[in-house]
Amino acid sequence: MSGIRPRAPWACLVFMLSAGSVLPGNVIGQTLGPSFVTAGYSLTDLGGITDLPASHGGLALRKNQPNTLYIGANAEFSYAAVFTVGLVRDPNTNSITGFTGPATHFVNAPNLDGGLTFTPEGPMLYSQYPNDAIGETWPDTSAVSTVITPFGTSPSTGGLAFIPAGYPGSGALAVTSYNASQVYRLPYSVDATGLYTFSDTTAAEDLSGSALGAEGLTYIPLGSALFPVPSMAICSYASDAVWVYAVAPDGLPDTSSARILISGLNEAEGVVVDSLTGDMLFSTFLGSPHIFRLSGFQNPTTSITATPSGTTPTFFPVPSSDRVHFNASFPVSSVRVFDLAGREMLHTVGPMSTSGSIAISSLAPGDYIARLEGMGRQGRAMIVKY
Repeated sequence: MSGIRPRAPWACLVFMLSAGSVLPGNVIGQTLGPSFVTAGYSLTDLGGITDLPASHGGLALRKNQPNTLYIGANAEFSYAAVFTVGLVRDPNTNSITGFTGPATHFVNAPNLDGGLTFTPEGPMLYSQYPNDAIGETWPDTSAVSTVITPFGTSPSTGGLAFIPAGYPGSGALAVTSYNASQVYRLPYSVDATGLYTFSDTTAAEDLSGSALGAEGLTYIPLGSALFPVPSMAICSYASDAVWVYAVAPDGLPDTSSARILISGLNEAEGVVVDSLTGDMLFSTFLGSPHIFRLSGFQNPTTSITATPSGTTPTFFPVPSSDRVHFNASFPVSSVRVFDLAGREMLHTVGPMSTSGSIAISSLAPGDYIARLEGMGRQGRAMIVKY
């Protein structure tokens, strides 16, 4: 059928995903990896949205409108559109618990797919499938569509997101390819009207070993449990899952760090982080689409500040067999050491100082992330035990 995503050959494979714990009170089938359950994360089915057409696409929240959800529907069709709906929040936790009423048409967004975001200049950007394009719509509803295949992407787009401040590659635009299971760093420039123009990709990562059929992506709030380094999440339509990765220096995923966050999320499509709570909202595509909320992340309004560029702490010697020393640009009161799966292996507390050392003789040989904390700031660096 024209407009609807054809299944790629690998989309019919059965994936043997690591089983997590089925969460009481939620739809059977959606599960979290066991380590995330243990760390206090929880998944909640918020249900469907009244009068919102099926085939949900990307979703977005604006900081100046925290109680309005923007969400795509009739995704991939020429008559796709973005709708809005009001949000209900828990008076104690501020988490989104439901919707205030029926969805309302906001603006047409032809062929919208799993990516939807608002630019700092005001216009809305969204990924377009199957024409491998990025659409841009202004508040007055004027619009433009730019095919990005000439810039090195593989048809067709799945999702898109700006890399936030405090993360490697901040300010850049990351774009996924659904068909090729790739993610790209796509440079852009903006003119006085807010029009985005694009140029050749400067980096790419292959997600075919994890997030097949890559769709929406987002960046995980800094300081969240089991995420000792800046990290990101990518929806995998083909494997009905959400994968998480450490962020590489170019702002794209380090695929060697891939972990399944959620499995059984049928045709996972879009994702957005709630700036008031750090919760993630996910949309699903076909069938009876629901919105899911994943809670347990660090609240962005209280998260510790990321280390500014150029002030990354130094550790020496690397590698080491028994003890490593550090220098930092801020007074350090606590050092935590994590393995690459996000498990905390060591935690030392001492008097505040910009230099010091930690004993690592108890660690097994391998690579680790050391996180220094103090005065509301943090810094991270790799250490190696041999």
